[in-house]
Amino acid sequence: MADKSALQHLANSGSTFVDKPVSHSSLIARGLRDALGLTPDAEFARGETYYNGDGVPQDYAEAAIWFRRAADAGHAAAQNGLGCMYYAGKGVPTSFELAAHWIRKAADGGFAWAQNNLGSLYRDGEGVPRDGKQALFWFLKSAEQNNSDAKFQLALLFDHRGHKCDDVPFDRSQSKNWFLQAAESGDNRAQCLIADWYKSGHEVPYDLTKAAYWYRKAADQGDEEAQYELALLYRAGESVQKDNEQAVFWFRKAAEQGHANAQSELGWHYEASNGVRRSYTDAESWYRRAAEQGHAEAQHSLGLLFAKGKGVPQSYEEAQSWFRKAADQGHEEARESLGLSYELWDASRMPW
Repeated sequence: MADKSALQHLANSGSTFVDKPVSHSSLIARGLRDALGLTPDAEFARGETYYNGDGVPQDYAEAAIWFRRAADAGHAAAQNGLGCMYYAGKGVPTSFELAAHWIRKAADGGFAWAQNNLGSLYRDGEGVPRDGKQALFWFLKSAEQNNSDAKFQLALLFDHRGHKCDDVPFDRSQSKNWFLQAAESGDNRAQCLIADWYKSGHEVPYDLTKAAYWYRKAADQGDEEAQYELALLYRAGESVQKDNEQAVFWFRKAAEQGHANAQSELGWHYEASNGVRRSYTDAESWYRRAAEQGHAEAQHSLGLLFAKGKGVPQSYEEAQSWFRKAADQGHEEARESLGLSYELWDASRMPW
């Protein structure tokens, strides 16, 4: 499953099983557990406790015992989770074949996330022969249970994005339909994509109000790109009331997740005192985070702070270093700044 998004629900789908020799103490412990007469649901819940480290030290080996017991008893969530762990090689040797074995058991039992995962295995040919029609079949099964990720995967399958299957014909109408359904079911990736459509007028009529609606939906789920786009709308006052404080709020949300554009914009807001109290120290911090990710505008802005000695000790060597990094990426203003820095090395003559 190349798209690991389908594997991120282990808290609801089971955990790992360690396929290794069992110690004498573990055999005794198993005997005690047998005497407890726990139901598969209880075994699954206990496995989750150890898997997540919820009130106990995290212990995948101990969690594995409980999940395997539940899976052997036909517990679909445990079967799916065990398959996911074989797929990821977490606590067990990597085996796509065993992953497919356990996931299929859960899928046949009607477990929506297992159906989605089995669709991914067929799409990518991992543990099973590559078969787009089988992928389509299982994604549809999962989507019928309102699994938002399955709807998103269907959209990608019909759109031939990322995982093209030649035996599933390209169908833009079907793709668009499933992207919309995924968005309405709460998939943040689809919500951000639909917002992009409305913002650009691509696929749907241009409508910034609807773009803001869908960006907000995705942003509230922590989608960093949607948070960044929503911040831009608040700063510009497009389709929402202009609000620089809200812009800073959403830029910060995205920046804290490592979004380089948002980090650069947040640095500018601190430098310009726009929606937040001016702080050259904070401006330098956010510019630097973006600059270290190769963001040319942030590199130029950071260079200017060093040239001015604002938030950092004045250093023309550092300024030139950052100007050069940005200039090497084609940033025109950085090229001009770099040229001026050589011509006007005397601080009293610097134009910044």
